[in-house]
Amino acid sequence: QFTVGNSHDAVFHHDGSNTYLVNNTGNLLIRNDGSSTSEEILIQAKGGENSIRAIANGSVELYHDNTKMAYTSSSGFEVTNGNLLLHLDLKILNDDRKLIMGAGQDLKIFHDGSHSKIVNTTGVLKVQGVAGQSITFRNGDDTANVAVFNVDDATHLYFDSAHKFSTTSTGIKVVGNCL
Repeated sequence: QFTVGNSHDAVFHHDGSNTYLVNNTGNLLIRNDGSSTSEEILIQAKGGENSIRAIANGSVELYHDNTKMAYTSSSGFEVTNGNLLLHLDLKILNDDRKLIMGAGQDLKIFHDGSHSKIVNTTGVLKVQGVAGQSITFRNGDDTANVAVFNVDDATHLYFDSAHKFSTTSTGIKVVGNCL
């Protein structure tokens, strides 16, 4: 066991199975001396395979099985393989902050402070549900249907929670007056 500080502020030891670096006061800093702009800090979970690479005056890179998967850049956070899987509870994306997708930034989902928007700038914007299931648009408080698109069946439109229009196998059905 190697101890630094009057009150065992830092302890380095091995218990026969694992090696520990324990900090008992303040912050634990891992850093280079700052005299070079090409310095790096590497964390390798397995010898010779990067897990995290921190580059002086540059990016921080994250690896999976020694393959770079994501990194920081001057414009944000980049994912190298094109797939970003979020398994977290993303609570807030402030007004005018956009979720942008596509190599040409073709799809944007955002709230502009007054309205929520889905903006597609290329091709066809498709809304696709689970195979065999309908797609339903609901009112703001989720108490009534606005439109229901059924698979291989009728499409229904509603006005003020009342069914007004449907498609049928032979045409359309209007409930109420047709003006």
